[in-house]
Amino acid sequence: MALTASQNDYIRPSLNTDNIFEIKDGKHPLNEHLVSQFQTNDFYSGGQYSHMKIITGPNGSGKSMYLKQLALIVYLAHVGSYVPVKSANIALVHSIHSRIQATESVSVRLSAFMIDVTQVSQALNNATLSSLILMDEFGKGTTEKDGLSILVGTLRNFLKRKEDCPHVIVSHTFPTNHQIYPKIPFT
Repeated sequence: MALTASQNDYIRPSLNTDNIFEIKDGKHPLNEHLVSQFQTNDFYSGGQYSHMKIITGPNGSGKSMYLKQLALIVYLAHVGSYVPVKSANIALVHSIHSRIQATESVSVRLSAFMIDVTQVSQALNNATLSSLILMDEFGKGTTEKDGLSILVGTLRNFLKRKEDCPHVIVSHTFPTNHQIYPKIPFT
């Protein structure tokens, strides 16, 4: 890890107990080497920034990669590694919950949708103020109306926690009509 950090100009992140994320020019540690023109990304949450982010866009636009990149940067910082960013002030988190990809399996005996619901249910039941929740296209395994309804209900549940709302980042391809979402500051 030290050699990779040195060869790729990773920096030592600052960790804080103020529950604030400030990541400037973050990169996915693997994908940046596979794509000729990799776009860096910022992430701000907590403090003066909303704890909830909704990322929309067409398929193939990088939403899923952004969520994975964020999870990797936060995880690497927590295990004491340098991280692929220009600067990073990262909140200490107690847990990272993800609903990134569900694959159906005969051995699990659950549909992809049921796996999704189980993962999000665990996040709803176990997440605290110091949690990071990443949901990629949650509700995709059912009808658009049902999926969007469940997503909005989940987001409302987190928002009802007010100051105890965990950091929630959601990506999806559903319609971007802001009137259907709970009152979230869109950033």
